[in-house]
Amino acid sequence: MEPGKAGPGGIGLGPMFPKLHPVLPVAPSRPRPTRRGAKVLVGMALVMGTLTSSCQDTAVASSNLDALLDNNNHLRHYAAVQSGWKYYISTMFDPSIFGVDSATWLREEVAIHDPAYVALENLLILADGKGAREAHRQVIQVRQFSRFATRSPGNLVRERSILELSVHAKRLGLIDLKDVVDPAESETPNANAADLSTLMAGLIDTLEPVLLESSNPTPTQLADFALACGQFDESVIEIDGLWRVLKAIETFAARVDLKRDDLAPLLDLSERLQRRSVALALAAGSVDPSPRVRAATLQSSFAAFGHPVLQEALNQLRRDQPAEGQSRFGWSVAFVVEDTVATTLFTLLARYGWPHLGIPGSYEWRDNRFQDLRSALTIVHNTAQFNSTTRTKAMQALGVLMPDGPQGLHEELWTSWWENWSLNELEEMKALVEDPETPQS
Repeated sequence: MEPGKAGPGGIGLGPMFPKLHPVLPVAPSRPRPTRRGAKVLVGMALVMGTLTSSCQDTAVASSNLDALLDNNNHLRHYAAVQSGWKYYISTMFDPSIFGVDSATWLREEVAIHDPAYVALENLLILADGKGAREAHRQVIQVRQFSRFATRSPGNLVRERSILELSVHAKRLGLIDLKDVVDPAESETPNANAADLSTLMAGLIDTLEPVLLESSNPTPTQLADFALACGQFDESVIEIDGLWRVLKAIETFAARVDLKRDDLAPLLDLSERLQRRSVALALAAGSVDPSPRVRAATLQSSFAAFGHPVLQEALNQLRRDQPAEGQSRFGWSVAFVVEDTVATTLFTLLARYGWPHLGIPGSYEWRDNRFQDLRSALTIVHNTAQFNSTTRTKAMQALGVLMPDGPQGLHEELWTSWWENWSLNELEEMKALVEDPETPQS
């Protein structure tokens, strides 16, 4: 090539001074996106964002909670916890699309610095209950809250789970916790794993022709399905077995609405198992080693059962609870006699008033009030067993319950008031017994 002439794709000086003027490739021009293309891109971004956020709901929270708590009641520091978007992808996983190795990526375990915090975060998402049918959401919530209330090693996680169960105890019509014992901890015969597997197989076999909306089950098939659901006796199934059956029902409820008329036997089975699971969890909460969890059990029980809970708690303070096996809520004598639980009790009394269910002014009502006041004043003076916060809460409750009292936070004032009031009250109660027509004050 002659000096001064242009080489291919260059200028005249290029071949003479290649280091000073290298030949640069020319990038092909990219067309600007059209207005329609821009709208498509924005739309895709919005859809992806919506899918990602909507997946942070009941299903993904439950999946993460299953991954966090192992069978040995330990919270895992390595678990297959998924984000909402990753969970969404995993539910539509197809090796032909994503590749065979994608299964490992979708289910890989990640390091979790604080599994109790992650569990609590997912429990709160689950409590919010978005993204599932009502019957599906309820069975998931009961199973997970019961599991973590009884199995989680974290006190705060157990406390939160117990509080969330109050809504379900009330919804399921739970009346009391009398004689509620897990068959695994009693000497009564219970359904073992093999028995449960047989019952589950029968349920699945009879459910198939009913579950599919396209099918038209015969009366015989419907009767077989109802019979299979009725074979489950929740009173002899230990709590882990209850969760196992509830997990299967979750799978069915994710695909069909359990409130369909033809699925009524399955909905009834689900609610029976849920009721038993909630009862066992609340019973376990009353003997939990953490005072905070026991206080949460008192609060949750009150939300579910109302004022009878406060009356039984007050009975415990005066050490005259019913004989063993007849306690309506299955509490031990030591349930209330601790600062955190007693503080919760007096807070509830100050907010909701006396629990006595008798006729106000009657002898029975006045006798209960007398005994409860004496028990509360005993705590006010018991500096050896109760701290100042509990004793202050007791006096605040007394001020609300007895508006004619001294309305102060000094022990001496309440002592002096009690000495005068109790004598007059005993005289009036005595007169009420001798003459029921005596005017009631």
